[in-house]
Amino acid sequence: MISNESKILEFEEFIKAKGPWDLWATITFRQKTQLLGARSLFKYFLKHLNSPDDIFFDKFVFCFVFFERDNRGGVHIHALIRGIHPLYAFKLEGKCREHLGDTKIKPYNPSLKKNATLYLACKYVTQSLEDFDFMKVNSKFRNQSFCTSMHSVRI
Repeated sequence: MISNESKILEFEEFIKAKGPWDLWATITFRQKTQLLGARSLFKYFLKHLNSPDDIFFDKFVFCFVFFERDNRGGVHIHALIRGIHPLYAFKLEGKCREHLGDTKIKPYNPSLKKNATLYLACKYVTQSLEDFDFMKVNSKFRNQSFCTSMHSVRI
């Protein structure tokens, strides 16, 4: 029988292979939200994130989304996000909080000993997750100058 530790490491590698990740997010919906609703709300939010005034990503954003049961009988989200620059973390957090509920978004840091991929792998192996999904979300609004403006962003 395979130990939990080796299962955790194996699933952590699986998550890392889907990256590289830019952001690490935790979202608790304002109201009790079931799995299908949470999945739809999050995807809709990302699809409509860009506007003529705010461009967060170009064509696509990729997310590895984990749905965890919360103490209200609904689910909350842990998500690794690729395609949104880490400099937008604070702005994205505010927009997400406004539309979905309590939100924490940070740049993803794989060099931390207890990083997001390890945290999620532990949750998966100990079966505290309701479900997970890999999403590729198209932007409803695209700005052709976005790609050239992103090259001027300095970290």
